[in-house]
Amino acid sequence: YPLGIKCVPTAPVPGDYVIEINDSFWDGWDGAFITVTIDGVATEYTIEDGSSGKFTVTVPDGTTELLFEYTAGSFEGEHTYEIQGPTGELDVEDGPSPTAGEITLSICI
Repeated sequence: YPLGIKCVPTAPVPGDYVIEINDSFWDGWDGAFITVTIDGVATEYTIEDGSSGKFTVTVPDGTTELLFEYTAGSFEGEHTYEIQGPTGELDVEDGPSPTAGEITLSICI
């Protein structure tokens, strides 16, 4: 049987993270968003209209806090996302109907 292993680092991994978000109905994320908090500074990522968005988040060396969170909106069955970490591998994906709350990344370094 295949067994998935998550590698959850104990400290934030610096580098570029790529967030790709999609809406299957092409009308934006209907109030949903992903919040990335780096050392207390929060930034929200969403698509207001259309089917997709791609964002690069740069986490600097020395970062002590890194948090990804998904906040649900309407029509959750249309929403999906993927986050690629600085290793270049897909670290997490969710949806349709992503789970609201903290997003746990799996980064093997």
